[in-house]
Amino acid sequence: MSSFFLVSQNQSHKYEFEHKLLWSPKLNQKHGKNRGYENMSHVKKGDIIFHVYNQIIHAVSVAKYDVYSSPKLPEYNGNIWDDDVGELIAICIYLKFHCWIIENG
Repeated sequence: MSSFFLVSQNQSHKYEFEHKLLWSPKLNQKHGKNRGYENMSHVKKGDIIFHVYNQIIHAVSVAKYDVYSSPKLPEYNGNIWDDDVGELIAICIYLKFHCWIIENG
């Protein structure tokens, strides 16, 4: 039976969508645990992932493989994360939503 995960991708969403992957550090900037990062270590092949960007669900995908440890991707050097080792998941994006904001006035 598949599990469901909600993943926030604010800083990394563009790169991760283009390359159909998710990467997350194992520790936060203070080298402590983070519940969201810990949850990434539980993703298994076939699990359903809801992708959040700017507080809106933008896509739904399925994990192609079980999560595995991976060095930080070179594209994430700089400001994004300090942790050099994280969790990597290959995904298959099935639904990508296009959202419009309608303003009254």
